[in-house]
Amino acid sequence: MLPNLIKGQIYSVSIVSKVLGFVPILVICVGCSGKFDTISEPDDSRKLSSASVALALPSQNRTPPTTTTPSTTTTTSASTSTTTTAGPPASCASTPRRFHVAAVRMHSTSFAYSSFQAKLDKAKSAVNSILQKYGKEVDLIVTPEWTFTTSESNEYPDYALDVSCDNSFTNCHLKEGGGNHSAASLLAVNGMIDLAVKNNLTMFLGTIIERVSTETITGAGSPYTFFNTMLIVSPNGTISIRRKISEDWTIPGCRHGDTCHIAPAKLANDTLRSIQTTNRCGVTLKSLVTICAEVGYRDLIKNLLAANVTENDLHIHSERQGDMQFENLTIAIQNGTWSTTSFEWINFGKYFMNSLLSSSVMKHGSHLIVSEGAYSTAGIVQLSSTPQPVRRYELNADFVFGYLP
Repeated sequence: MLPNLIKGQIYSVSIVSKVLGFVPILVICVGCSGKFDTISEPDDSRKLSSASVALALPSQNRTPPTTTTPSTTTTTSASTSTTTTAGPPASCASTPRRFHVAAVRMHSTSFAYSSFQAKLDKAKSAVNSILQKYGKEVDLIVTPEWTFTTSESNEYPDYALDVSCDNSFTNCHLKEGGGNHSAASLLAVNGMIDLAVKNNLTMFLGTIIERVSTETITGAGSPYTFFNTMLIVSPNGTISIRRKISEDWTIPGCRHGDTCHIAPAKLANDTLRSIQTTNRCGVTLKSLVTICAEVGYRDLIKNLLAANVTENDLHIHSERQGDMQFENLTIAIQNGTWSTTSFEWINFGKYFMNSLLSSSVMKHGSHLIVSEGAYSTAGIVQLSSTPQPVRRYELNADFVFGYLP
């Protein structure tokens, strides 16, 4: 029992009066073998400071690739992508499976590290740790908010990237945004994109700072405004984006693009949609993507329904906040020690799980996958009044991993 676990304002309340017990399933995990790609340490001749990276990588346009290998052919069009492989792993035929998922555990806030590069190195190390053990089976990886940037809004321009997308935000190109740390951020992101392609997995990369022109925004205080943006990288390298909605954008005296760097909510809402995510066995699930405190944004559910973002199987959540302790809840579910009274499970504080389920944004029995950066936690939680433990569960210093039932 972990009393007082959930903090924050409760947006909707539903009490489950009877808790159904269950017996946790013990699954013995046998380590995987085989070769997979990780990020290796460069030799000294390739180690670049942030300043020298800007010279070595003048624009670093990132274009979704068209690649051909002996076993895989990938093609990409303006708004869709198709990957054809030589066939699913042998385990797909013998074991019905959905998704193997992992969420990174790392402090994503700048104060936790001696430098921005130290934070990027930690992200690289954590993802390598996942791939070293589960590189042939993990289907998706989530990183915390602010992993590839600062959390200080007055410093956004120093870390900004320019992102050009199609009208549906499902095929995007990246390049430096002119800041002192833009090159280092882009270099780290490109490394993760390469890993997604080489290891045939999806990455939800939280987050970058996206620089957007204010040319069409009335009353803007500068030529640019800045979004806190998640990148969704498909196994074939196609990049799509999801911009964070900030309820603070109407603060009096804080104009779009001035030193507050608050971005218009409408331009963020334009990126709302379900993400189609396909695993190694060809199973496709719909994913809702959210970033930190926007789950408490009062119009979020209304806007999701308006964009037909419904009946999602996965809720991918990248945050810094750290006040909801999803990891402790995950541990309790795995141990069979949770209860509706001790965890306020059906309410879930600011997450307002009941509203997401009752509105049909999320399916009953779907899963929440969280990577949180304030306290270096992560969680995998079934959205149900009787949540079941995930299989092949592992929680260590670098990540949480599980096989969704």
